[in-house]
Amino acid sequence: MPRPSDGGALYLADFGGRVTASDGLTARLQRRSQRLRDNLGDGVPARLRAAGFGDVTELTHRASRVGRVTYYSGTAPARR
Repeated sequence: MPRPSDGGALYLADFGGRVTASDGLTARLQRRSQRLRDNLGDGVPARLRAAGFGDVTELTHRASRVGRVTYYSGTAPARR
């Protein structure tokens, strides 16, 4: 069974990402929220890079009833 030290990939779905007012009411509420503000824009990719993930990429995003859903990927290098 692979362990985190063996490297690998992470796929993450996040409610938020690069939200704009045109994304609807939920997006506007997210932009106002102090708790969520740090996760909007480049917040999630920056945190993934700080945690040691490389090749952090926004794969795509989709609009949903609860706001924008953004999909990310990142890779973890194998430790020696």
